Parts: sequence; C-alpha cells; structure tokens
Amino acid sequence: MAIKSTVRKVVKKVSGQRLAVSNQQSATSDQTIARVRELAWTGQHAHAIELASQSMSDWQSDLRPAEQMDLLDLRAESYIAQGKLDLAAKDAKTMGKLAKSGQKSKVASLQAQALNRQASSKCGQASKSKPLKPQQAH
Repeated sequence: MAIKSTVRKVVKKVSGQRLAVSNQQSATSDQTIARVRELAWTGQHAHAIELASQSMSDWQSDLRPAEQMDLLDLRAESYIAQGKLDLAAKDAKTMGKLAKSGQKSKVASLQAQALNRQASSKCGQASKSKPLKPQQAH
C-alpha cells in the first residue's frame, strides 16, 4: 500500500509540473501572438514578420496548432501588406496543411481560417496581375 501511495504522489507532482510549464508556455505564446498582432495593426509589418518567424522556429514543437495557425495568419497578413504575395500564399498553404492534420473538433475552424487567408492572398495576386479597368458610364 505504501508503495502505491508514494507512486501516486510522485505522478501527481510530475504531472502538476508539466501542467505548470505548459500553462507558462501557453501564456508566453499568447503574449507573443498579441504582440505580433499589435505590430501588424500598427503597420510595423517587418517586425511582425520577424517576431512571428522567430517564435515559430523557437517554439516549433511546443506550439499548439491554433497558436501556430494564428502566427502563420498574422505573418501572411503582413506579407500581403508588404506585397509579398508569394510568401503569403506559402503561409496560407501551410495553414491548410496544419488544419487538415488538426483534431477533428477544431478542423473546421482551422480550415476556415486557412481558406480565408488563401483567398486573401489569391485576391491580391489577381489584382496585381490584372488591374481592373474602370467602367465607363453609358
């Protein structure tokens, strides 16, 4: 009996430490996402791209799919603002792959986010390649 109770205490302690580390990483990534969003919204797209890229490379294995999706989405948005549509399309494609590999319950929202970004990058590419001609009044 004493061995089982000691093992349970150790298991609870270890899982509690993992939970604390996980919560700390989640809070850090939430702060980073908020900072990237702030940079993008204030027009500091180069800094937003740099921070999003750095965060994804530093925390690649620790990021939840939704967090990675947000960083990709924000980076793609900044690429579009800079006119780097090929890079935005690449991020949108990565978002699509990530959405397909996600959990069943979250797949729909992740796919919608990915498809939205793909559409935005394609609209930008279409408007660059074929400028719209103004319609003349009859």
